[in-house]
Amino acid sequence: MDAPLPTSRYPHGLPTKRMAAAALLLAADERLLIVKPHYRPYWLLPGGVVERDESPRQACERETLEELGLEVAPLRLLCMDYTAATAENTESLQFVFWSGYLSAAQLAAIRLQAEELTEWRLATLEEASALLSPRLARRLPACLAALATDASAVYLEDGEER
Repeated sequence: MDAPLPTSRYPHGLPTKRMAAAALLLAADERLLIVKPHYRPYWLLPGGVVERDESPRQACERETLEELGLEVAPLRLLCMDYTAATAENTESLQFVFWSGYLSAAQLAAIRLQAEELTEWRLATLEEASALLSPRLARRLPACLAALATDASAVYLEDGEER
């Protein structure tokens, strides 16, 4: 049996996972706000990578401000999705937060982060599903169901409830 690592070094040998957080934002007519990054072929929800020493909630707030110029406070967690590693990506934890309805004034105030995003739009679930990454398109119905029922956050693995 291996000797245990000294307590002071123990956490540094543990595995790490990539994490990202996104904001689910709706217009008054229930259409979703989605964004098009210039570095990917598909659209996303506003959000991004959780940085070191940052909570997923903080990342959602920061990314929404950086990407859209909007200050929104995540109101509640809708889902956490574990995504398995693929040839293109490492495994990750994806958090989606309900961040509220956007007013006409907020929509008019959107200013895209030019280094990352080329455009934004409002889309129905059907329209968004055709534009989003396959993983996000699988995740979104569970997020919207949790929102509609005021249910607790849902746990997903690759977009499916477990």
